Amino acid sequence: MFASPNTASIMSAVLADQRSVAAGVRATFQNSGTALSDAVFFALMIAGLAASLPGTLMSGLQQHGVSHAAAPQAAAVLPEPRGAQLEC
Repeated sequence: MFASPNTASIMSAVLADQRSVAAGVRATFQNSGTALSDAVFFALMIAGLAASLPGTLMSGLQQHGVSHAAAPQAAAVLPEPRGAQLEC
């Protein structure tokens, strides 16, 4: 949404013989920012979901007919976050 006006503003502020360098630097920063943003987003998602996943998996397995003895074993295969315990 803001990429075109921002790019136009950046390019108009650069001398004509330096525009190719400015375009390369801008593209590098944009791509690096996108990659860093994705990494932070997914790290936060994984950290947030890791605590609830084993318990949710166990209850889902039990709701779909997996025995109450086997469901905790299947859910325990996942790495458990520190301090968390599965409730049977």
